[in-house]
Amino acid sequence: MNNNWHALSADNIYQKLNTSAGGLTSKEAKKRLEKYGYNALPEKKHDSLFKTVIKQANNFLNYVLIAAVAFSALGDHWIDFWVISTILIINTAISTYHHIKARKVVESLSKNFESTTLALRDGEFRKIPVKELVPGDVISLKDGDKFPADVRFFSTNSVSCDEASLTGESTSVEKSTDLLSEDTQLAYRANMGFSGTMMVTGEAKAVVVATGSRTQIGQIASDLSEIKEGKTLFEKRTERLVKQMVFVTAVTSALILIIGIARQINTQELVLFILAALISGIPEGLPTVLTVVLSIAAHRMSRKRAILKKTSAIESLSSVTTIITDKTGTLTENTMNVGVVGLPDGREIKVSGEGWIPEGDFTHKSKKIVPLKDKDLKTLAELSGFSDQADVVKTKSGYQNTGDPTEASRIVMSRKAGITPEYLSKKYKVLASIPYDQKTKYRQNIVKNLKTEEIYLVVVGGAENVISRSDGKAVSGKSIKINENEKQDILGRVDDYASRAFRMQAVAYAKIPENYWSKIKTKIQDQDKLKKALADTPLNYLGTLAINDPVRKDVPEAVSAAQKAGIRVIMATGDHPDTAKAVGIICGIDKKGLVLTEKDIENLEDHELLKKLEEVRIFARMTPSGKMRIARILQESGEVIAKTGDGTNDAPALKLADVGIAMGEIGTDAAREASDLVILDDNFATIISAIEEGRTVFRNVRQTSLYLLTTNFAEDLLLISALAIGLPLPLLPLQILWLNLVTDGVSGVSLATEKPQKTTLSSPPRKKGEGILGKKNLIFIGIIAFIMMALSLAVFYWGLQKNAEYARTLAFVFLVFCQLFNMINLRSLDLPISEIGFFSNKAINISFIISTGLLLIIMFVPVLRDIFRFAEINIVMISLLFALASTVFLGGELLKKTKVLE
Repeated sequence: MNNNWHALSADNIYQKLNTSAGGLTSKEAKKRLEKYGYNALPEKKHDSLFKTVIKQANNFLNYVLIAAVAFSALGDHWIDFWVISTILIINTAISTYHHIKARKVVESLSKNFESTTLALRDGEFRKIPVKELVPGDVISLKDGDKFPADVRFFSTNSVSCDEASLTGESTSVEKSTDLLSEDTQLAYRANMGFSGTMMVTGEAKAVVVATGSRTQIGQIASDLSEIKEGKTLFEKRTERLVKQMVFVTAVTSALILIIGIARQINTQELVLFILAALISGIPEGLPTVLTVVLSIAAHRMSRKRAILKKTSAIESLSSVTTIITDKTGTLTENTMNVGVVGLPDGREIKVSGEGWIPEGDFTHKSKKIVPLKDKDLKTLAELSGFSDQADVVKTKSGYQNTGDPTEASRIVMSRKAGITPEYLSKKYKVLASIPYDQKTKYRQNIVKNLKTEEIYLVVVGGAENVISRSDGKAVSGKSIKINENEKQDILGRVDDYASRAFRMQAVAYAKIPENYWSKIKTKIQDQDKLKKALADTPLNYLGTLAINDPVRKDVPEAVSAAQKAGIRVIMATGDHPDTAKAVGIICGIDKKGLVLTEKDIENLEDHELLKKLEEVRIFARMTPSGKMRIARILQESGEVIAKTGDGTNDAPALKLADVGIAMGEIGTDAAREASDLVILDDNFATIISAIEEGRTVFRNVRQTSLYLLTTNFAEDLLLISALAIGLPLPLLPLQILWLNLVTDGVSGVSLATEKPQKTTLSSPPRKKGEGILGKKNLIFIGIIAFIMMALSLAVFYWGLQKNAEYARTLAFVFLVFCQLFNMINLRSLDLPISEIGFFSNKAINISFIISTGLLLIIMFVPVLRDIFRFAEINIVMISLLFALASTVFLGGELLKKTKVLE
């Protein structure tokens, strides 16, 4: 595929594409459509429902459950068989449901190809479906049109384009037909238009050079389809945990088998022991509890304006070490605001306000100014408010810009000053309009003051050119000669603001004598002649406008919070290096302002770039592949990457990252579909809240898992000990299922509701290879599980003095209460309950009551008691067992107090 169309002359392009400025014939277009296919992206094929279910069922936890089902059938334990089978089906159904909701990135990109366009066919322009465009077609475009394919311009008239969604460039890009060198980067290809981007000003004719998957946006789609979506850290950690549990279960079952054979236990009883071991070794409620943990976290985050597309990704946030963020719309507001107005008398007026909302204050040295009462500011605001290339309108979702962002910023400033469209139409009439000229860098309007009958030439555009053309300055309605020193002083201030990422424009005007207007008004239809006639008109400088895309208010604080949490923030933008540097310094990403462009790093080896990443935090003029390279290199070095973005160009890196974070308001469909997390308010600060929630989730997952595993380990030890010393089975499989599903399930969910702690963001990120269970956790499990086993075995042995059914009942009730006291232990592994507060978590208290109530129901409702094969016991015995089980809680508190686990 040829990617050097920008370096070829129009004649060479026509020759390569076998076309001409006259376009194609319908017959030729039909042939090419058969050759190249529709101007659309190929649809992604999905697995069948059956294949998806099989894939989701393919995990270690399910293998153990399947083995338990087989043993249940082998031993004719059909209640166990159906209960475990139901659990297996539910777990697989939940996984399948989440998989089917997975992202459809390539399909979202194809939305760019659903409209119509004007193409030159058989010598005349016809409106045809965009999907029928082919290479070699000649198309006509005007302001407001979205490019239907990649094109090379051969005729332009004041064309500028918004390419932020592809290149990250925040300001409109001027276009021309000039030939460019082969090594010109994508963001600088001024003679090209790219599919999915927008033409905001001017008119153009162009030849289509690439369609469908051959376009720049199509290449991004291809990159996305080739990226194999890896497992999240949460999935890897839980898989590792399940493997550990499977190993313990296998060892336990093997020991039981060996001991059983050695003791010559009959096959039926041995099968029952092994079935019990299989059930006790795997906490069947784990998938449900973990799903609830993530759902609670997702709900909390939604209240903070962050939506999880993949719930398991939230836990990955706990390990994020680097955030790679775009600039436009992520760190900045993605609007163009006039922040400062410089007047001819030397005053610099600050203008407040947010976005496209036409509301704000004008202040000078902290004193508020009423623009309509300040003659110079009023005149500037009036004459800045004319534009046929943009407007700002109020919609249901707020104020929106409908054209060129820079033009819109002047309109907003004018309206903030009280200059409404009605005000302008009553005072002025536009007689002629000369669009923005790429050579002079300004636009011109001829307007008539309806009250004084005076005619003005108004010039607005690039500050340097407008100021250089001005001979005088307007102060209090009077024209004062401006000397060269004054000009240089004004231009010096312009340069100062430009170095701080402001786009500098100036406004000037001149009175046109009536008799001169009479001579030139006949030239309105010929803009070239009108420009020539006005070229020597002396101008009066009215002021400068410092325009920028402001940094979001919360961003500097959010960046600081990320850095304090041990997280590096890197800006990778397609914007200009100077703009990136200024924004990076303001945000606090890098106070030194070190910047590298993609051109600077493209010849660096990966290890050299990794070295650069140790000190450089700001990257400019980055292409999608460049952003992906940074993410990949950091991931390979062991970093956990969160990538933010809003444009189509961000989609591949979003998908590659450990956590892809898209902006919800201004983000493209491709970015949102490729992401794991969508920030609804487009606020970078929300990401830090998400990371805090992610760290809380990891803690809750860890402590919930510990809670479940402590009971399971205690059950395993109880089974092995009972068998080893010649006692009967202490718990039946169905009784173990109740412990693992009901008591564990209710209590595990309540542990998931523990809130973030004050120190959550002050600790470093979790290590990438860190599992859910650490050394300290294993010590806790061992000590508490041993206490539970030893006391359970003692209770069981004492109950055997009566009969096995009575003994199992006592052991079961005791273990239920042990679980509940252990739930209180595991609210924190560090802080004693006195510091946390006994009643600070309502869910814990409620689950304690519910679990106790359910226990009493199955103990005292005859039908249920018979199903679970329990003996009758009185409330006094239950109370004694409750008191004995409290030793588990006391043991946990002692471990915390003695700092054994540190």
